[in-house]
Amino acid sequence: MLLTLQGNLLATIDTPISITNIKNMNTREQNWLNGYEALKHYIEEHKQLPDKKKVENRALLNWWKYNKKRMKQGALDAEKVRLLTELSNMRDIKQQHIQQQGCLF
Repeated sequence: MLLTLQGNLLATIDTPISITNIKNMNTREQNWLNGYEALKHYIEEHKQLPDKKKVENRALLNWWKYNKKRMKQGALDAEKVRLLTELSNMRDIKQQHIQQQGCLF
């Protein structure tokens, strides 16, 4: 079996990658980036992860949990790990700010 490089994908000569598979991969990547941007915008606006009790935000929280799990399993590429770490750091900055101000209760 001989391996070849097609675009940025590795394929065997026996089973070349079809245009449909490349389009699906691009769609998958675009969906991932859309989820990332939506969660990043939410964290920038609310300074926290979405509340699991609010149905309208549950999809974002599920996206976060799923991708954190995949990151721990080593299933994400380095760029996605970097982006998820960036989101985590954004959230941590808010928590540090609250701790510095002290609790007003």
